[in-house]
Amino acid sequence: MAPTNPSASAAGTTRPGWSPPEGFRIAPPTRQTRPLLGVVAVLLILVCGAVGAVLHLRAGSRTEVIVVARTIPVGHRITQADLRGTRISADAAVETVSAARADHIIGKVATTTLLPGMLVTSQALAPTVTPAPGEAIVGLDLTGAQLPLPADQLSPGALVQLVRTPPRETSQPVAGPDEQDSASIVVDQAEVFSVEPAAPGDSVHVSVVVDRTQAAAVLRLAAAGQVAVAVVPAGGG
Repeated sequence: MAPTNPSASAAGTTRPGWSPPEGFRIAPPTRQTRPLLGVVAVLLILVCGAVGAVLHLRAGSRTEVIVVARTIPVGHRITQADLRGTRISADAAVETVSAARADHIIGKVATTTLLPGMLVTSQALAPTVTPAPGEAIVGLDLTGAQLPLPADQLSPGALVQLVRTPPRETSQPVAGPDEQDSASIVVDQAEVFSVEPAAPGDSVHVSVVVDRTQAAAVLRLAAAGQVAVAVVPAGGG
């Protein structure tokens, strides 16, 4: 038997144009795309954009209003140092004073204690701290038809008439101006000094500035519950 040549045999089985590698080499892995990560990235971009848009719209709709900068006691005359401005998203149901109206607030008097951070409202302020010479401040506890407006709609500085009403069933008539007319005008023009709203069903305390000569008669009628308030135009006509 003729000897076989392994090299020749291997060469005979080798495909033309191919040579065996000199050593083993690991081919680099092919780059694979990950479509799920791409979708997540796009969603994150959209969410961030939407959040930014919402924040921008909210910031744009904010209004600068006046708030209390430091504690203001009752009777204190408001100064520039007592106020500061802040931007809020104001609700139409919440009473505020625009920062542009700060000049209208300075010089008025606090009718209640104001704490830092509180919104400044017209109800918490009055034009003067004490009555002028010849005037007096009297208090009225009003209920029902004695007060024609809700307490939160009657602001300090408003002009009102004080009207003598008929006596209640449990009270005796009280002497007052024009006794022949049981529903006469006691004070033709009085200025509201302060209003203290009360819970529904309770009386509302209203302080008004009247002529000093009328104070005694008004207080007698008020004690008997025989005085009511009528709101009049700002010009008094």
